Amino acid sequence: MQPAESFESEQTDAAGERSALRGDPTTASRARIRTEILLVLGLSLGASAVYSIVTIVDRSTRSIPLARQKTTLNGALSDRQVFDLIYQFLGIFFDLVPVVLV
Repeated sequence: MQPAESFESEQTDAAGERSALRGDPTTASRARIRTEILLVLGLSLGASAVYSIVTIVDRSTRSIPLARQKTTLNGALSDRQVFDLIYQFLGIFFDLVPVVLV
């Protein structure tokens, strides 16, 4: 019989091996929070990085040199102002969904 102050327990994993696990709930919750934060950062920053790399490769392989190319920052998503506002709102809304999941 184990003493009451011991937090260690033995469990059998899928391979049948025994492993000692610490029953400290703060360690498990910290690991879970860390994993969730990394997932959200991966979804947002990772997607942005991938799109940036693809855009740079696309622009670099065109016949016009990069120095002579033009781009628009924050361009309109629609010719009509009402739908432009709706599209921008939906873009912000769907970008924030992973944050809400955390």
